[in-house]
Amino acid sequence: MISFANNNFPLQRHKTLDKPTIASLWLGPRLTFLEQVCLKSFYDHGHRVILYAYDQIENAPNGIEVQNASPILRNDEQIVNKQSGSPAAIADKFRYHMLKQTDYVWVDTDACCIKPFPSQPYFFARYFNYSVNNSVLRLPKDSPTLERLLEFTSTSNYTDLPPGMYNSPPSRRLIQERQRKGETVHVSELDHETWGPLALTHFLLETGEYRETMKDDVLNPLSAARIGKTVRPKAKVQLELPECCLSVHFYGTHIRRVLRALGGLPAETSFLSELCLQHGIDPKQAPIV
Repeated sequence: MISFANNNFPLQRHKTLDKPTIASLWLGPRLTFLEQVCLKSFYDHGHRVILYAYDQIENAPNGIEVQNASPILRNDEQIVNKQSGSPAAIADKFRYHMLKQTDYVWVDTDACCIKPFPSQPYFFARYFNYSVNNSVLRLPKDSPTLERLLEFTSTSNYTDLPPGMYNSPPSRRLIQERQRKGETVHVSELDHETWGPLALTHFLLETGEYRETMKDDVLNPLSAARIGKTVRPKAKVQLELPECCLSVHFYGTHIRRVLRALGGLPAETSFLSELCLQHGIDPKQAPIV
């Protein structure tokens, strides 16, 4: 086990040809320290890191390549989930187009590298029961699952959904109500994971590519309920990462809620604070507010 108390993970501060390129998307002009440390962690472990954006990024860490996102997917439609306020649907759709057009590994900006990623055609892991998280994702360009995801996200309005994509009774009731009226439901009115883990899991099961799923400990070793412990003084928490762990997903919505309650910064002796120190990121320069 890798102890949170012994956070001296080996770094390889150079890029090598055997490591896949890591890529992500940020919506907005400025990163918080959380995105900075997560992106920098991959660079420091020897990966080339590309951050796509539709705006000029003011404070990307050294070594991170900021590129225009429009050639991958034009930002013609603003989608914000009406329940959570999250723009996750745009990032979900973007990653599928990116996977089709490049050989990169998609990584959310709230996933931190613990060990270098191997180069392999499939890269994704479970995170809740049998559900697959799309926070870290790689699919071959000819993947049947990828084709279904691109088709599914090519429209924002639905008359129905596959049964496995109803993550909540309200979504089911909304669909049924609109069906009776002969109306459609916009993706922004559905569960914010509809284009993400819900669709990914459904199509992986449908195509049989679910067999490529890695266990949760590899990419999602901590649940959303436990992730808040990473910002607490390590003397007060007992957390360990399994040896197979390659990255930690910080579940941005959850960790930001915890950090706001702490004034926007992690405790100085916390796991997240030590990661910032290790990767040369000063949280005070970009707190979560």
